Amino acid sequence: MDFEQAKNTIVPFGKFKGETIEHISRTRTGLLWLDWATDIVQDKRLSEAISVFLGDPGIARDLKDMVSEQYDEDRMREIL
Repeated sequence: MDFEQAKNTIVPFGKFKGETIEHISRTRTGLLWLDWATDIVQDKRLSEAISVFLGDPGIARDLKDMVSEQYDEDRMREIL
């Protein structure tokens, strides 16, 4: 599967049911949801699509930054 196919894959369940992977990724919540979903998706085609999409260098960098920010926010809540 190539990147174009991956980003146009429609998620068939959950919070983002009926939306494309690309559309879901446009928000911080959506991108973090895609990262979370990689561990629970049992549909091989959808799992591959998410992996291909998140494997894009630009998207992978954005996700890494978001995960780091989320970790920092969670740590601050623990401290305060």
